[in-house]
Amino acid sequence: MPDRAGATRVLLAAEVDEAVTVIEQGRPKYPPRLSALGIPGRVVTEFVVDTAGLVEESSIRVLQSTMTEFESAARMAIRASRFRPARVRGAAVRQLVRQVVSFRAP
Repeated sequence: MPDRAGATRVLLAAEVDEAVTVIEQGRPKYPPRLSALGIPGRVVTEFVVDTAGLVEESSIRVLQSTMTEFESAARMAIRASRFRPARVRGAAVRQLVRQVVSFRAP
């Protein structure tokens, strides 16, 4: 099992036995102005999933975005998501996750 330091340390997918998996994906709300114009978008995010499978809100970072107007919606979708936490030797651990949130015109 991870030691006490391992419970607070943030691991990468390559360092865990079982990586974080999505249980419930938050749906991004397409910014109305961009939707009306038919503008697609993409936001690359990075965040930490804790040992309970929740996103640590203060850890959410936008790494790349096609338009800044998509970023808030992407952050909200990430906050609304639920995950199965990563595991090392059967114990839940914190993991850094990178996720792309896409917006496609209806």
